[in-house]
Amino acid sequence: YQNIKDDQGVQTELFFISQGLSNKKSNRKFKLIIPANNAFGTGSHASTFLSIICIEYLIKKKQYFNVCDVGTGSGILSFVLNKSTKLRINSIDNDYDIKNTFLKNLRINHLNNIRFINQNGLNSSLLRNKSYDLIVANILLKTHKNLIKQYYKKIKNNGEIVISGILIDQENEIISIFNKYNFKLKKKFYSFK
Repeated sequence: YQNIKDDQGVQTELFFISQGLSNKKSNRKFKLIIPANNAFGTGSHASTFLSIICIEYLIKKKQYFNVCDVGTGSGILSFVLNKSTKLRINSIDNDYDIKNTFLKNLRINHLNNIRFINQNGLNSSLLRNKSYDLIVANILLKTHKNLIKQYYKKIKNNGEIVISGILIDQENEIISIFNKYNFKLKKKFYSFK
């Protein structure tokens, strides 16, 4: 009963995301059910929520054609990307144990056209000839630092990267690292919860 009571859901401009336990209604265009489990990403964590806000902001301004979610976890950002763009999404995670959780969430939300790729980063034979105009990565600073060269190689000209999972005291460090690869900061979203 407490879990049902606590499942109030998270709302953005386009999405209502819940664990699917309560009967709370929403008038948002898209709905997702992401049960709390062993994979990161239910929408209630600030870094996931801000990633969704950023995705919504970007898709209003530009059309994307090739999209990738690095560190997909539960799949929530891939699902948001798929529903809001109608594109095929490559969802990458190095944790093989979460694949079943990802696939279960895919079924719960009646989604397809999303491919889970179990690997560490973007250096896979499956992605050899792939490049992206949007890469989304909600992961920790250390992992971003390890992947920066891969981002650089896989991003198309005028492509964009949504990075999240960065603490405020890490902001200058990540900006400096990305600047070395000629990435320019366009917009920041913060949470002070």
